[in-house]
Amino acid sequence: MLDLDTIHTLKLFIAVLAAYFPTVAFTGYFEAWLAKKFGDDTPEEAGLLTLNPLAQTRPMGLIMLLLAVLAHFPLISTFGQYIQVDQSKIRAPYAKLKYLMVLWARAFASIMLCCASIFMWILFWRLAEVPYEFSKNYPALMSSIQMLYLVFRELNIISAVLEFVLGIVRFIMSFLFPNLGEESLFFVMIVEIYLLIACWYFITPYLHMAVIFVEKIFGYLIAGLIG
Repeated sequence: MLDLDTIHTLKLFIAVLAAYFPTVAFTGYFEAWLAKKFGDDTPEEAGLLTLNPLAQTRPMGLIMLLLAVLAHFPLISTFGQYIQVDQSKIRAPYAKLKYLMVLWARAFASIMLCCASIFMWILFWRLAEVPYEFSKNYPALMSSIQMLYLVFRELNIISAVLEFVLGIVRFIMSFLFPNLGEESLFFVMIVEIYLLIACWYFITPYLHMAVIFVEKIFGYLIAGLIG
């Protein structure tokens, strides 16, 4: 018979998978779409201008995520398919700025997903009485829904921070080592792991404050809309 810790880990495992696939699908598509809009069709030629989560999933990134859950690592992040961007194809003017925006595309997408999830969650509780019925009659189901929301929210917040910093690193590296090549996936993965560990130490204390701040903004916004 499964103990409570095992059941909780399994529920968290399922919630992480349910949050991971739509996140990598949207963030990967948004980066590929922005690259194409600025003139680089390399991601499209690689088949990454798609919302198909299987195409946007990076196996090693998914394994890292699941191992983090099993190891009870306090922070989780999405590492989707690495999208190669050819900055030489990005059209002027402001080609370098556009290149940086493409590198930050996943961060922007994660912020949008996080804000959307917070908005929908608050709207769900403000407008519907279903959550209260679920809490009373189906506490296990309501607990699972809440876990999915919390995982999805945290995953996108952490991903936004990491992708923002990773974008800066890749942008600087494009100047220092122009011949390194965007296809250097091993280098990118090393940086991602380092950033996740650094985020664990330096970002965690401010994470919940940021979430509370955003929730309050959306709370006031929704109260004004439905008031």
